[in-house]
Amino acid sequence: MLQINLHHSKAASAAFCRTASAQNIDIALIQEPWLVKGRVAGLNEAKGELIYCRTIQNVRTCILVRNRTQCLPCIEFCSRDITAVKVRNNVRGRTSGDVILCSAYLPYDAVQLPPTRELASLVEQRIVSGGHLLVGCDANAHSVEWGSTDTNRRGESLLEFLLSNNLHILNLGNKPTFRNRIREEVIDITFCSEGLLSSVDGWRVSDEPSLSDHSYILFNLGGLAEQIQQFRNPRKTQWATYADSLSLRLGKIPRITSCIQLEQAASNLQDIMLDSYCSSCPLLTRSKNKNASWWTRDLAIKRGAVRRLFKRARRTRVWGPRLSCGCRSPISVSME
Repeated sequence: MLQINLHHSKAASAAFCRTASAQNIDIALIQEPWLVKGRVAGLNEAKGELIYCRTIQNVRTCILVRNRTQCLPCIEFCSRDITAVKVRNNVRGRTSGDVILCSAYLPYDAVQLPPTRELASLVEQRIVSGGHLLVGCDANAHSVEWGSTDTNRRGESLLEFLLSNNLHILNLGNKPTFRNRIREEVIDITFCSEGLLSSVDGWRVSDEPSLSDHSYILFNLGGLAEQIQQFRNPRKTQWATYADSLSLRLGKIPRITSCIQLEQAASNLQDIMLDSYCSSCPLLTRSKNKNASWWTRDLAIKRGAVRRLFKRARRTRVWGPRLSCGCRSPISVSME
């Protein structure tokens, strides 16, 4: 899984598509996606289905799902600042309720202290139903409990809410999740219900340049019912093998004297035909496409240069002005 705030940037959206394809991301919790005429744009190359509230323009959250069959949108909890999907949970080989995955944005300029009414309603519903919950959130709040350098009123309010509802913070360390030219801070958090603690591992802030002022957050969520896409291609059927198998299994057709015998014979014939077809046309598994169709060698070279500049700028804390694409570039650092 991946969590990212794209800062409404076209460049950050393109970089996200590349990262999602290269790292085989199954589900991405996204805040502040790039918008065109009020609709989420720029994420088609990630080869997944976008889930967000399509009845509202200028949404600030969405969820990208690579395998749509395993997720069901929670329409009642999809709004401008929150998007939720329900996934079947299968821990240790047995079904143990549903998992609700949520992407949330808590506006920094809101008059009300966090959480928002929508997020509080989602947590309350989870408590009533007894299901599991995992939230990737741009909290815009500071608290030393999740690695910030200080604690403000917004952080105190959000932390009190999490503790009172038995929700656990998954952030590890104090590596900044947000950087701009004047400061860096941990304001993106991931939290979950107690039942999911043993299923989440590998939470980390990635060093991969996102072309946004937020960093990628990566983690693994085990126990979800995996939907492997398998199919049979009739064009690859070995028809000679099919005919031989069919003739061997059919044998001598008995004489039919009643309706019951006719129904039984028809059922046996259907089973024999299906078994012969399955044995002569094996199942194939759809492989995930690791490459973006638009990625070129020239883009790979430029991406390497951006990564080197980003690391050097982070060490020297020298950042360039904002580019027209919406990201910040350390252009004041020379390439030599």
